[in-house]
This record gives sequence, structure tokens and C-alpha cells, in this order.
Amino acid sequence: MAQINFPSTESSNNLNVRSNSTWTVTLQDLGDGVSIVKINDVVLGTGTYQGSGDEDVKITFLLNSTGANRTVQVTVTSDTAQVFTLFQSKSTLVNRVFAVNASNYDAGKIATQKYDFTSNTTGSDIEFTDTIITSGQPSEFVVFSDYEGLESIPVDGDTVDLKANRIGSATVQPFIPELGNTMGYLITDTVYDPNDSADFQSGLTKATVPTATLAGDVYTSQFTYTRASKSYLYLFYDYQSQLTANGNTAIVPSGSSNGATINVKINFSNRIGRATIGYDANTTSKTFILKLNDVELFNSGSVTGAGTISFLKGTRGSSNSIYDLQVLTGASDDGWEITPNATTLTSFLIENTGTTLASVCSDTATDTAYHTGINALPEVGDNIYTNTSGTIAFDGNDQYFKISTNNYALITATGLVVDTGDCSPCSETAVPVISSTSFTFEPNQRIGFDLITTNNPEYYSLVSACNNYSLTSGDSGSTFTVVDCTTGITKSVTVMSGSSLEICSSSTPVLVSGNGTITSKGVCSDEILPLGIFFNENTGSFSGNSSTPGTYSVVVTATNCFGTSVNTTINLIINPVITLIRYNMDISNPQVTSTLACGVTPSYAQMYHSGKGTYPALNDFIYTFVNGRQVAYNGGYKYYITDELTGGKNNIIRIDGVGQVVEKTVCP
Repeated sequence: MAQINFPSTESSNNLNVRSNSTWTVTLQDLGDGVSIVKINDVVLGTGTYQGSGDEDVKITFLLNSTGANRTVQVTVTSDTAQVFTLFQSKSTLVNRVFAVNASNYDAGKIATQKYDFTSNTTGSDIEFTDTIITSGQPSEFVVFSDYEGLESIPVDGDTVDLKANRIGSATVQPFIPELGNTMGYLITDTVYDPNDSADFQSGLTKATVPTATLAGDVYTSQFTYTRASKSYLYLFYDYQSQLTANGNTAIVPSGSSNGATINVKINFSNRIGRATIGYDANTTSKTFILKLNDVELFNSGSVTGAGTISFLKGTRGSSNSIYDLQVLTGASDDGWEITPNATTLTSFLIENTGTTLASVCSDTATDTAYHTGINALPEVGDNIYTNTSGTIAFDGNDQYFKISTNNYALITATGLVVDTGDCSPCSETAVPVISSTSFTFEPNQRIGFDLITTNNPEYYSLVSACNNYSLTSGDSGSTFTVVDCTTGITKSVTVMSGSSLEICSSSTPVLVSGNGTITSKGVCSDEILPLGIFFNENTGSFSGNSSTPGTYSVVVTATNCFGTSVNTTINLIINPVITLIRYNMDISNPQVTSTLACGVTPSYAQMYHSGKGTYPALNDFIYTFVNGRQVAYNGGYKYYITDELTGGKNNIIRIDGVGQVVEKTVCP
């Protein structure tokens, strides 16, 4: 007995009847009934189909939504009878997985999703209402198992419509495909774990995403369900707003985000450079806030119309490539748009070999490099790279490089520009002269002053035998000898394999063992400046504060295009800490004689002196406090009445210009 096989889905085969006479087709029940089979699209049941001559008879097995195989016997009778068995394989369960994904920033909002399919007999969409978005992934993951065509399971070949709502609010998450929101599907045998974020994201990225079309306030993504015997049908609704910075404009339609805060992740990739995000709030107020790793970089405040967010993307790595843009909308939103642009660098010409300041202007810039600045040529603080994406820093090795036709830059090993200048003919006729040589400060006094120098110095240099050196080890470790700048003692320093160490030494270090290298890094300023005081060699400025008393002699030179000044010693004097004693003195009525001072009706103020007694004595110093800082009182060589009494008479003191008591008398 011949057998004709059918799959579990509704399908047809042709039975080729060849005869010179009339013939009949009948169905016999083998236990599963006969109404599950159609002959030429008609359910015969227990009836008979009759024909004559040659004919291709269409036999159709209806959908098998059971978990068992089904059989029906068919008999074709003419001059003789031929019997066939119609065999239909059992249906296998379909595991439909409904998954909702969203950004952690949107946690607490709700969203509604639906889907429909051709063979749906429920009379309405399959709907998941008020899904609460959570901070974890996914927000919802619902598995339902049944046979094709039953309940919410589509049939192989069905058209499936995924649906999501466009309108949002402060509590309702809108679906915005313009910002990268997607609805997709995945037909597979793979089981994805909703409790494993990486595994879930793996499934999400493999999903097929049909184009979303808008009808009314509902977006629909449509696809044809082609099961191919796979056991899982994943339906993904992804509310993560994510864009790539590529210059494309995302236009969010009016009403999509009424009163909502929309969170958009913008991927600037691994590039470095100047980045911009254009925005247009239209006519209703919105606020645009940009963050990186939860640190706010920009806040527009409440604005209307167009604007631009500009910033320097200065670091690489995945954690520094994804920026978060928050858009705060009003209750009645008329739409808005954003345009994230890829980072850019400015190209310029540079000489490829570093040199000294004295010879840099004789070089020629022939190579192309790229910098992060906004001007045509790099400036101090800009970074230089050898490629357009900023992934390879220019190694300047702390040397000077000719840039363009008439400029130069001092560039560090990491590509940072620390000094610039031009190669125009020198207009100076003499070297700089440093005229300020001594400065006195109180302990912990914050200082900030520039050296007074003639003839337009371009930069300054500290001069010392104590220099900073970078000691770099070879592949087996290295040992060096160095000379301690303070004690003059020679000591050994070991640097581990593949490592480097910076150290101060009063003579050039010596490599004792291994294959390491020695690089001079300039004067070791920490050894020659007071603790807490810093010197800016570009501006000739001292700054900081120190609590360490003493006189510190620092040798400085200044350089202009004509040459370098003579070594000039700058004395930085930090006064010792003084315990001050408070007393009362009239400072509002100083007099030119002690007699006149005795006639003053005093209006006392609190003052301080450096002496050991209750009141100031001859040669003690007088102090006051200005903005919380101790300052020597400039008495102007005048006489002041105090509340000190001798025999019931007030004492008078005379104070000079630096606060010292130079005379003391008692009123008659």
C-alpha cells in the first residue's frame, strides 16, 4: 500500500488519476476522522468524489494542531481499486517569547505592545499592556508554548504585525523609531537566558528588524512567519534610543514625547576629536543635557529653536565612546530633532623630526598631522595625532617641530602641545633682563606673581644641577647609579623588566647592568622649589603656597628670540610661623607726634603683635588680618594710642612702614 506524506501544516499533494472510464475517490477513517482532508478543496467527509478520464486530484491535509500523527485511507475505484495511506506528521510546540528591552534611564515608565497575525482567531490583537520598564534587562520576558494556529501562536506562512504606540508622556514610554527604537523577530532553536544580560543582548542583536510604518498613532513592523521547524519565535520590542554619530538628523515627530524625558545613547566610536551635536527644540521649550559616565558635560537650560553642543572627545575606549543625551520636553511637544556629528580633527603640516628651539625655524614642514584645536594651527593645550581618527598620538619626545611655513610647537611624547611660537625675524636687540629678585611670604600664604622681565621673553628656564631623568629597563631588568641632589650620596636604583622610573639626580645616571635607557626630562623642580610652590616656565610665574619656612634661592633664565639672559638668582623667603598676641589699638586716628596721639579719644580695633608680653614692646612687629590672611601692618611711621595703661596713662607706640615698633612712650 502506497503512502503519501504531509507535514503538520496545511499542505497539498496531487494524486494523478489516469483512466479510460469513470472512477471514484472515497476516504476511510483510520481513527482520526476524515474531515481533516479535502479533495479538490472540498471536505468529502464520508461522501464520494467522482470523475472520468485523466485528472490530477488535489488532496489537502488541514493543519495538524495536535501532538500526534494522523492518517486517512483513500481508495480510487475504476476497473480496479487502488488504496493509498495519507500520513500527516504531528505538530511540534512553538515557544513564543515576548521580550521588552529599554534603557535603565527609563526605569519606572510603562509601555504597551501588541501583535496580530493572519490566522488569529481571537478577534483582537495579542496585547501586553502597562509593561513596567525596569533597570535590568529585559523589562519583560514572557514565554508561551502551544501549537501553530492555537491561542497566540501564528501558523507557518502567516503575516505577523508587531505594534507599538507613538505617543508618550512623563510616565508612558513612546516608541520612536527615529531614535533607533525597533520591533524585531528571531526564529531559532536557541534558548536565550533573560537573566544573563550578555546572552539576552546576543539574541537581540541577531533579530531581524522590519521597517516600522506609522498609521495613526501606532507603528507597525510586519514580517512573514517562516518556521522552518524551529521551536522558538522571539518577538522583541526594543525601546533603547541609540544613534551613531554620523551626521544624520533624527527628527522626532510632534506629540511623541509630551512631558517625557527621552534618553538617547550616542556612539562616537573609538575616535578622538572635536564633537558636535546639533539640536532644534522647535517652538516649545526643551532642555538638552549631555552626560558621559553620569558626569554632566552640557546643559542647555530651557530653550527653543536651534543650538549646538560642542565638546572635545579626548579619550578612547568603550566607556568613553557612548554619551548620554537627555531631552526634557514640555507637556505639549511640537517635535524636535538632533544631529550627532562624527568627531573631527584639523589637519596641518609638520616636520617629522624634532629638534631644538635654536634650529627649528630652519626646518621645513612636509608631513600631515591632525590636532584637536579649533584654529588652523595647534595651540598650547591641543593634542596632535598622526591619523584622522585620533587613535595614534604624535610622539614629540619633548622636542620642537616646525609647523606650517612660519611656526613651531614644543610637543610632548603623548602629543600635547606645551609651547608655540613663530619664526618671524627677531625684533629684539638684547636678551631679557630679570629685575625682580626677592620675594617674602608668610607661611601658608597663597601666592601668584610673575617675574618682572624686559625685552619680551618667550619662555623661562630653571637652572640647576639637579635634573629629572627617566630610567627605562630592558627585557631583563636594569640597575643604575644616581647621585642624591640633597646629600650628594651615590646610590643604586633597580628598575624591573619592562618598567620605567623617574628620579632626580645631580649628575647623569650611569647604567650599571642590563640594557636600559636614560632620558633627561629637565630640571627637577621639586628639589629646588619650596614644597607647594610651582614655577610656570612658559609665563615666568610662581604660584602655590608653602608652610615650610626658609630662604630658597632659585636660579632662573629668560629667553627671547635674541637669546638667553644671564643666570638670575630669585630668593623666595618663607617667614617663620609667629604666635601672635591680640591687643587693642586705635588705627583710625594716627598722629604725627606722641603728644597729639595722647589727645585722641580712642576707638579701638583688635590688632596683633609678635612679642612675648601682653602688649607690644620696642622692636616687636604689628599685624592685622586681611581676607583671613596675616599681614604686617604698615604704620607709616606714625603714633597710635593703645589700651595699655601705665600708672593709669595710655601707652603710645610708633610703627614704621613694615609694621615694626620703633618708639614707645606713656602719655603725661
